[in-house]
Amino acid sequence: MLSVVIEPEALKEIKANHNTVIIDLRTEDKYQQGHIPGAINIPFKLFNRVKDGVEGFIITPSAFKDLMQKNGIRKDQLLILYSDWAFLESARVYWALDFYGHKKKKILDGGIQLWVKKALPLEKKQNHLPESRYVFEIHPERLASKFQTFMARMNQDYLIIDARPEEHYKGIKSLTQRKGHIPKAVNLPWYQLIRNRKESDGYERLSSVSQMKALQEVLPRLKKMTKDKKVIVYCNGGMESAILFLLLRQLGTDVSLYDGSWFEWSRDPKMPVVK
Repeated sequence: MLSVVIEPEALKEIKANHNTVIIDLRTEDKYQQGHIPGAINIPFKLFNRVKDGVEGFIITPSAFKDLMQKNGIRKDQLLILYSDWAFLESARVYWALDFYGHKKKKILDGGIQLWVKKALPLEKKQNHLPESRYVFEIHPERLASKFQTFMARMNQDYLIIDARPEEHYKGIKSLTQRKGHIPKAVNLPWYQLIRNRKESDGYERLSSVSQMKALQEVLPRLKKMTKDKKVIVYCNGGMESAILFLLLRQLGTDVSLYDGSWFEWSRDPKMPVVK
């Protein structure tokens, strides 16, 4: 079991308390319709901002500090994240917390759907914590900028991984006007790291560390992904690649996430693209 993941049954036993905060990342409307007992609501969108016309960038340090303090989060607390779709939002916030130095954090395996599937309790009570004093510690090595990614493609010490679907990597499809991928990037679609529904009682769950190691051993394009290799992961908007980020972190890999990802890169005509 990945140490980053917590099973629904285990979370039911822990419950929310002084040292553990359960965070529902869904919209306020969904939270009000029913949530895990004791959970507070911090909608996913509050962790993101618009930069140079591109949506989805991580919020600024001051905004992050204000968000944590307003919601009563302390740096020493264990934060358990959950949402309702394929880990994308939870994984993205996990990365944001990693970047801002919050060490204790886990993701609910299967999200709210698996919790409901197992007939575990829900509540509609609005939970709030008193405001706190939050101290963050930026870890710049966890975030890659456009310039850093541009330079990394010419550095043999770096490996760039594109977490988008294969048809996007090959330039067959694109969510932007430009098609293709960042030069030197290899492709590992994010959904290959999610156990399929047949293997997980019908609900998407994270792959195990052993499966991830098998990927490293079997796929030639990833044979260089070792601890002495610096890795940059990207996707379209920095969500899908967050799944790869947290799994690589579990393996001890020196990995950073290109926050702007393809949405930012493809908008800049000066940035090279390979089909």
